[in-house]
Amino acid sequence: MSWFNRIGKRKKQSETITDQEAVAFVNFDYWNYSLQKLCRLKPDINEWKKSIDENLHIKKIYFFVDFSVDRIQLDKEHIYEIADEVVDTQDAAFFHKRNMTDVIMMNRIYQFFIEFPEIKNYIIFAGSGQFQFPVEYLRYRCNKRVILYGVKDAISTWLKGAATEIIEIPAQKEAVTKIYDLIIEDLSYVSDKKYIVPTFRGTVKAVASQYEVPENLVHAAMAEMIKKGLIYKVEQRMRTGKTINAIKANWKALERAGMWPLKETVKEEADNRNMNS
Repeated sequence: MSWFNRIGKRKKQSETITDQEAVAFVNFDYWNYSLQKLCRLKPDINEWKKSIDENLHIKKIYFFVDFSVDRIQLDKEHIYEIADEVVDTQDAAFFHKRNMTDVIMMNRIYQFFIEFPEIKNYIIFAGSGQFQFPVEYLRYRCNKRVILYGVKDAISTWLKGAATEIIEIPAQKEAVTKIYDLIIEDLSYVSDKKYIVPTFRGTVKAVASQYEVPENLVHAAMAEMIKKGLIYKVEQRMRTGKTINAIKANWKALERAGMWPLKETVKEEADNRNMNS
């Protein structure tokens, strides 16, 4: 089967070429894995599509995906709704698995330029340094505008330097808000354990370690939650006579905000982690 066999297509768009016409290439394997690992978030394909439609007329969107990965199956329907072409990279088994999607996607970028040299704007969603060379080729040799989308803290420095524009996701606000549930789960877990007195710093470290998220995001989320009255500090005297600032959850405020009780998915994830720890 050809790597570039078209397996999904929307209605044919206008062939009129304008300065705002663009093509998008998305390495969904990278997007999904990096966002989940670093931020505990799932890709919001619809919001991303809205963002690129705001200033550009998208001629085609290509998604490169390995559908043999179980967690990606949940996004399959959304991918087909958005994409003009979907390339299932699991078919190209003779490539080294780690680089398969990158290599196939880079080949398709070059092929598209040959077929449609008039397109001036390229949107590339990727993070690997391997994309530096096609991006530089498009920008400097072909005079194209290359807009790079990537997951924050998961983009090659060399690739960043090659692009015309860089848009990192998620936005800080989105990532921080997602951490709220993890903090609530942690405070719920320790609430009936008298030998554990959660502090601001201790909770930051515990949540970051337990859920494998950056400490700076947990710190920012806790600061926001205190400001909103969702959690609060209270002085507590220890047996040693030392007084510390303990962190407590404002359960009534969390309930009013619709954050408590937690969704079952959050509880199940926490239970699984506790079992494996």
